[in-house]
Amino acid sequence: MDFSWINSFAGELLHGLGITLKLLGLSGFFGFILAVLVALGRLSPNRLISGSMRAYTSVFRGRHWP
Repeated sequence: MDFSWINSFAGELLHGLGITLKLLGLSGFFGFILAVLVALGRLSPNRLISGSMRAYTSVFRGRHWP
């Protein structure tokens, strides 16, 4: 295989890698924040908050909510 074309696109590839890593970091950060908020909501003594967080979780897990 001829990989000589990589040298001509190295700048664009590295730029794309930087964007990908930034998006990975941002999505990980916001995903962690959302997970903590949902976990705290499920621990809430308020039945409306805990029930809605259980429903939210069951939708993403693909399970039926009783």
